Amino acid sequence: MDFVEIFKIIGITTGPQIVLIIIIGFWGKKLIEQFFTESIELKKTEMQKSILDFSNTLEIKHSEIKSKIERELKVHQNQLDKWKFEFETKYETKFQKTMDVIEDTYTNLYSFNILLTQVSHFQSANKIRKKV
Repeated sequence: MDFVEIFKIIGITTGPQIVLIIIIGFWGKKLIEQFFTESIELKKTEMQKSILDFSNTLEIKHSEIKSKIERELKVHQNQLDKWKFEFETKYETKFQKTMDVIEDTYTNLYSFNILLTQVSHFQSANKIRKKV
């Protein structure tokens, strides 16, 4: 079945009627294309605005979260610095006390060694005197 038979069934049999229908169809097509083109452009504009708004909102949220994380990091860093200072102070005094005890011990050992040496010389001198 071709177009001529279709037109005959509809009741369009003359050339001017066919031309008129073709022109109306062409204008209708153009009208529909124009409607959808404008509609698409409006939707594009709305979508671009929506994307821009979302992008701005996302940027604001990002900066808020970044500043919050930086504040929390600062708080944690301060806490770590405090603990480090307490640790260093606590163990510095312990190490100093340990060094003082070791120093006293070696001083006493040295004095004891000198005393033993003197006693040993004194006893050997007494043995020599007793033999003579």
